[in-house]
Amino acid sequence: MLRLRMCAFARRINYWGLLSLSAISLTTTAVRADYSFDSSFLEIGGGNSSAEVAEQVKAMSQSQLPGIYRVDLSLSNRYLEQRDLQFVRETPSQTSTPSGLFPCFSLQALTDFGVDPERLKNTEISADNCVYFQGDLTGITYDYDFNKQQLDLQV
Repeated sequence: MLRLRMCAFARRINYWGLLSLSAISLTTTAVRADYSFDSSFLEIGGGNSSAEVAEQVKAMSQSQLPGIYRVDLSLSNRYLEQRDLQFVRETPSQTSTPSGLFPCFSLQALTDFGVDPERLKNTEISADNCVYFQGDLTGITYDYDFNKQQLDLQV
């Protein structure tokens, strides 16, 4: 008998709790604030200056950061090797990719992969000796999966 009373009491509390919770949820309004990273917090202890950190945060929000990544390299869907490869920021004249980067291959590296040296005569080369994937390199493409760190070069 005592057990039945306790169950009835628990049901009443559960009922009123759900009723009040639903009433509160109907009256709340959505609040959202814009996020702004305060980079001055990172200056404590001699870290980077806030301007440098703010620039890094801005760069990270655009896409992946340029740098050297270890990737599984394939040539025409055939696995070659795993290597450290430099990726640089795309220029406005290049076709945009989700990562915002393109792999840095030298003329010699592309020749070693089987690209005809005649096709490489008029290619644009960046300041750090990277061949731009545009213009005369039509037909030479790459597919880069940043999450899997896999690069497939189609020649």
